[in-house]
Amino acid sequence: MIDLMNDAGYDYVGFDTSDQARELYLNRFGGYPKKFTNNLEHLKDSEWDLCISFDVLEHMEDEQVIEFFSGLRNVSELFLNISRQKGIPGHINLKEDNDWVRLFKEIGFKYNSKKSESLRMKYLELRPNGPDKWHENIFLFYHKNA
Repeated sequence: MIDLMNDAGYDYVGFDTSDQARELYLNRFGGYPKKFTNNLEHLKDSEWDLCISFDVLEHMEDEQVIEFFSGLRNVSELFLNISRQKGIPGHINLKEDNDWVRLFKEIGFKYNSKKSESLRMKYLELRPNGPDKWHENIFLFYHKNA
């Protein structure tokens, strides 16, 4: 996504703490190496329209989610896909929708149920037999101060 989005004119930054993820990016794409970071500290003073996270939060404990997203108060919206698929190694945080909504409310983000449902239905329309169940796992939150 880093190269695709930046080629399209967006200021898109990829983030992963894994050295292997960075090497994979550099070896397969690598057009914007300065747009891949493993530390968001230098970005905390910038304003961001959107943070996208797919298939990450189910691998984190609540305390890690709270710590990470509490540091993103400069982001207007969160577009999240949170898998609840049982039996996948590393899936340690499998909550119902209301529990995720409650957790993000605690952090300072409000659930946009209308937009979330619209995105879920659009995805279901585009991939009616999608095995990934994104039509059940997409969430859109916005910062309460936005």
